[in-house]
Amino acid sequence: MTQSTSKSFHSLTSHLSLRCYSHLFFFFLFFLACFFYLLLVLRWENCSIQCPLERQKYNFILCADCLFFEDSRVALVDSICHFLSSNGTALVMAPKRGKSMNSFVKKCTAKGLSCKILTYYNKEIWERHQKFLASTYYNEDIHYPILIKISYSK
Repeated sequence: MTQSTSKSFHSLTSHLSLRCYSHLFFFFLFFLACFFYLLLVLRWENCSIQCPLERQKYNFILCADCLFFEDSRVALVDSICHFLSSNGTALVMAPKRGKSMNSFVKKCTAKGLSCKILTYYNKEIWERHQKFLASTYYNEDIHYPILIKISYSK
């Protein structure tokens, strides 16, 4: 091999090695993400069964757009009660979707939780919401996220 051919060959094999390593690295990240996903998925219906030894209570619980299935609301409330610390706050953000939100709030209060419903929680979001109201494609009931601040009743 000549020197230029040798350099080209070395450059090509180095490039291929880097590509292989980068693919292996991304495969590893994907595997890691899948592994943690499997560990972190909580089925609300089974929180006490899935986590019988879970004594950890959390100061903050965040839920987004999770009130639309009637069958899941009781389980979500049970999970919040199971994991929320006595001084903690759960923030649930979801559109009203007919009676969905009110049903959820009633279930929370029946379990001894206090719910504060906030329609205005951010100036920029509120201003965009006001602009969207003029659109025929925007339905406040299913599009505008309401913030529910949940804590234990004092």
